[in-house]
Amino acid sequence: MPPDASANLSPEMSEALATFSRLATATIYEANGKWGDIGPPIRPLIDGVRLAGPAYTVKAMPGDNLVIFRAIDEAPPGSVLVIDAGATDRATIWGGTSTVACVAKGIVGCVTNAAVRDMAQIREMRFPVYAPGINVRGTVKSHPGWTNIPIAIADVPVKPGDLVIGDEDGVVIVASLFEKRAGGLYHNTAAVIDADGEYLGKYRKMHIPDDPQYYEKFYFTPGDLGFRVWDTKVGRIGVLVCWDQWYPEAARLTAMQGAEILVYPTAIGWLPPEKAEYGERQQAAWETIQRSHAIANGCYVVAVNRVGHEVLPGSEAKHPGIEFWGASFVVDPHGQILVQGGRDEAILTADCDLAQVDSVRTHWPFLRDRRIDAYDGLTQRYLD
Repeated sequence: MPPDASANLSPEMSEALATFSRLATATIYEANGKWGDIGPPIRPLIDGVRLAGPAYTVKAMPGDNLVIFRAIDEAPPGSVLVIDAGATDRATIWGGTSTVACVAKGIVGCVTNAAVRDMAQIREMRFPVYAPGINVRGTVKSHPGWTNIPIAIADVPVKPGDLVIGDEDGVVIVASLFEKRAGGLYHNTAAVIDADGEYLGKYRKMHIPDDPQYYEKFYFTPGDLGFRVWDTKVGRIGVLVCWDQWYPEAARLTAMQGAEILVYPTAIGWLPPEKAEYGERQQAAWETIQRSHAIANGCYVVAVNRVGHEVLPGSEAKHPGIEFWGASFVVDPHGQILVQGGRDEAILTADCDLAQVDSVRTHWPFLRDRRIDAYDGLTQRYLD
């Protein structure tokens, strides 16, 4: 990554990219639960270059690169452009002019499922490009396309901000996982990777909702690995996913394994027609339930929520999409918010004194005073 590009990233993102940059993509693929590889026919077109940066996603029409130049203008320095342009090597989407513009902006590479031309110029500039092939055809500039939306490249979902890592073997996307366990059998999965890049394990989301415009019960089967914790270099961490955050049982069973920090990667937001009436109370309930997990279990809670307004292209009139409210936060074992984000993308940091966990659990001994002899009914759906 060029020095002028990395200087525009946060220290935390720069550190994460530095860690992944030292690893082979094959190692990252295995650590990622054998997921995220953008395989053949997409391959590196220049030998001896590496790629590492957050994805800035683009959806273009085949052979039409008008949106590419808008994306170059919008994308932060240090980004990797990931371009879905119709999955064909018969239509060109990238060339020398776009490469020059990227280098000037500090964008560090391109991954696309369409063809590339002007390879002599691209090689001279040592600009990392991953594509299915080379084609002499030119481009048109007529369709506005879309930027900064979820796309798919070689059947791999890519969201804005996902980490893109590439070397001579190919490209891997590091993100929350849409885990394909077998044909027709999928899990919403989180991979746990330690600070040194070591893969520790994975958690499969246990509670699967069916909310408007999510339809997760169609895609995902419930997790079967149970509630899990991992000893990491920053403490003993339990990971749960999104809808799990509404269940005190999930937080309790994870804390009972010694979790000092509960982490909830989340994508929750408002349906725009409901926001005026229900928005404030919905967000307040979301914060309250997770602060209560911290209090009831004497641990830190990290709630990481998505931002932005997503509308599926072409469905704007019928479905106004979901407005993700962001507001990620960290709370201490007393339920006090230590830091909280807003509606825009941000990286938050908080000092978590793990000695507090022992102190709070000693003086508010909720785990000690549990009446485990009286809780048989909790294994029933309903007591009737």
